[in-house]
Amino acid sequence: MAITVPLHALLNFPLGVAADRAGNIYIADAGNNRIRKISAAGASPFITAVTNGASFVRGLVPGGIVSIFGTNLSNVSGIVTADKTPLPTELSGTRVVVSGFADSDGTTSDAPMFAVANVNGQEQINIQIPYNVVGLGCYTSAPDGCDVSVVVINNGVSSNRVVENTPLVQPGIFMVNGSAAAILHATTAQLVTASTPAAKSEVVSIYATGLGQVSPSPGTGMPASADPLSRTTSSVTVGGLDAEVLFSGLAPGFVGLNQINVRIPANVSSGSVDVTVSSTGLNPSQSSQTVKLWVQ
Repeated sequence: MAITVPLHALLNFPLGVAADRAGNIYIADAGNNRIRKISAAGASPFITAVTNGASFVRGLVPGGIVSIFGTNLSNVSGIVTADKTPLPTELSGTRVVVSGFADSDGTTSDAPMFAVANVNGQEQINIQIPYNVVGLGCYTSAPDGCDVSVVVINNGVSSNRVVENTPLVQPGIFMVNGSAAAILHATTAQLVTASTPAAKSEVVSIYATGLGQVSPSPGTGMPASADPLSRTTSSVTVGGLDAEVLFSGLAPGFVGLNQINVRIPANVSSGSVDVTVSSTGLNPSQSSQTVKLWVQ
């Protein structure tokens, strides 16, 4: 007897019912010579958006952190996070398949996963986009990036296929609790806030994603090394002034997380000032969302 997973099926003389530990139900359909499986996942997963994991702008960058939103993406309640590196490609029965297209020398692979979550009915998956999802030839033939498809598989049940663009870079600055930018005092690793502002000429660390390829690459799903550092290039403005960039690359010990160490301009205004991170060497340049930084 074959095992089938139909979307719709009529039973013809069912003889028995069994269930596995995952909650899937199997029905012996004697008249159709089939074993019918009713997945514990229930309805098929459905993706509503694939975005930069920091700015939540649509799109995905190879090596970057991406958030997927939708319904029936997993069977979890709460948040399940990866507890090891290399990051796993499956969490609680959920996988994400990311595919480049043949004309971009792309590959198809399961994406490394940071977390799956279902909190008060709000579902989200955080993944890293594989570095090799598109070939370098993509950006020669299509400077704005090539298309990549994303499919979520929840315990064997596939979602709709979402196609997004893969620009070379798409900077996004992370936020903490939805309000404060993820900018830390470099010497203390304390969050810069209104009560703990940055000083003029002080060095701060900005945490972001989507700055694109780095050298050397740690490999998909792998944390960045402290020696050698994985570097890229970027520029930063603070209060409308160019800030000195001391380091731009991957944060050591983390997967897909960019760190930019900058010196606050000595002549910047005090108070809440605008900060943006931009790519360098591209025309036109790509910039992050604007966030606020407190300067004393």
